[in-house]
Amino acid sequence: MDKLSEPTIAMKKYEEHIQQQKERKMNKTIHQAIFEFNNMMITVKKDLKNGAFPNSFYTDINSVLHTIRPTLSELGIVIIQTPQINEAGSYLNTKIMLKDTPTEYVESNIKFIVDQNSPKAMWSLGASITYTRRYAITCMLSLEAVDDDFVNGTKDAQSTPKKAYNKPLTPAQQFGAKVVSMKKDLDMARAEGDIDKATRIYEEADDKGLIQVQDYHARLFENPVATL
Repeated sequence: MDKLSEPTIAMKKYEEHIQQQKERKMNKTIHQAIFEFNNMMITVKKDLKNGAFPNSFYTDINSVLHTIRPTLSELGIVIIQTPQINEAGSYLNTKIMLKDTPTEYVESNIKFIVDQNSPKAMWSLGASITYTRRYAITCMLSLEAVDDDFVNGTKDAQSTPKKAYNKPLTPAQQFGAKVVSMKKDLDMARAEGDIDKATRIYEEADDKGLIQVQDYHARLFENPVATL
């Protein structure tokens, strides 16, 4: 029997990976997806100054969404937020679900705090919706660097610098950092047209069980025969 050529072996390996990927999608739970998201070490930057407290910074809902959307899309996670109203009052319903399995989701309901008797009630409601959307997402996804809206604004608190410290990475964070690093290497390999480098990265990911890197490779390179 003739020995299979390297491209044929690579093609079979690629097809097996695609089949495994489909099976994972079918069996994945939303909790597994959020776990994978947390492993990616996503943080949101406090880049807006708080008008009430000059030395306090926070991040708004647009910054949060801009930061997390690429990773959520990569993992097949969808966020749906809708204002609701019932006899108990108005609230924000937030659902985080899997794109391919909508029945897999987690949700939260947070009541809006609005002074109905205020002449600015509608403005207050709009501000509350924006504020609640941000907190629902950051809490449900365990995002770091949430805003400083309610930080004590005393002079001592503002003038005291935060101590810098190097916190060791957890195994999950090390895993996430490795995935991010290998994805960047794949981006560079694609930009340089270096197929051999991309193949080596794919094989390393296969050896280490880095499924996210393998999936990313599959999206970057359309022709498995040429890339593997």
